[in-house]
Amino acid sequence: MSSVVPGLSDLAGPGESPDEFDDTAAFGLRRVLDSFTHKKLSMAAVVVVIVGIILAIVGPYIAPSGLEQTFPSYTAPPSLAHLLGTDAIGHDELSQLLFAMRSSLFAAGFAAILGAALGTVVGVISGYAGGWVDWVVGRCIDALLSFPGLLLIIALIGVFGAGLYPAMIALGISFVGGFARLVRGEVLSARQRGFVAAAKVTGVPWFRIIRRHIIPTILPSFIVQLCLTFGFALVAQGALGFLGLGSQPPQTSLGAMMQAGFQQINSTVRLVLIPGIVITVLATAFNVIADGLRDALGRDVGIFAGPKA
Repeated sequence: MSSVVPGLSDLAGPGESPDEFDDTAAFGLRRVLDSFTHKKLSMAAVVVVIVGIILAIVGPYIAPSGLEQTFPSYTAPPSLAHLLGTDAIGHDELSQLLFAMRSSLFAAGFAAILGAALGTVVGVISGYAGGWVDWVVGRCIDALLSFPGLLLIIALIGVFGAGLYPAMIALGISFVGGFARLVRGEVLSARQRGFVAAAKVTGVPWFRIIRRHIIPTILPSFIVQLCLTFGFALVAQGALGFLGLGSQPPQTSLGAMMQAGFQQINSTVRLVLIPGIVITVLATAFNVIADGLRDALGRDVGIFAGPKA
């Protein structure tokens, strides 16, 4: 029996059953999880992200006051009544922060997933089809990536209009090119592997080859890229909010909080500092998780894919 160490065997030999490769994949996945969980910094980042997501979900229900509720104290410092103080309008800053985390994380997550989904479809079609299809799609990807990211997003918002949902769609479209290029390269590499060639020779339908062999092969790189995109989307969404192109009043976001606080920066830095720290911590946490996953996964495609028909 040939080696079943992930990444060293591309094609099952005589007597090798799919169950053996399933066992190898399970062993590889356990090894990856063990490697990742032993990275203290990565696990701390996971805790930060989980706490952020929980606060985003339950925050509006535990907020001390409503989104539009105001108090007679303006730009008041932190106190027992207002743990993070109040802003220039009299909003409780903690309540605003909890509402803003929900909209910002939701927008960043939606944009990253939208870009990943569309980019994966485009990349798989381009890489697997090859020929003139790959050439046309490749030129379109190059054209999309030739625009500076923020400029492209602002241009798309000019078409869709300002607001949370148009900003989410614009962000998602801006991520398509990066995912498409990544997935296309991984698919081109996967097409050269023995088990994909064997599946074609034995007459396995193309959609099954993509589902059972191609998609699992690109998962390691895809997962790492998705985590990185989550962090970048959060920063980009904050930038759009700061420019007034994201959430519109009475809704709020972390970027909108920074924009509102910037008007009072000469009197208090707190209103800009608090949402800025939240964006920085969450974005850094996503990047640290991506680094940990990259180190744990490496190029070990055997974890997810094998010569299964």
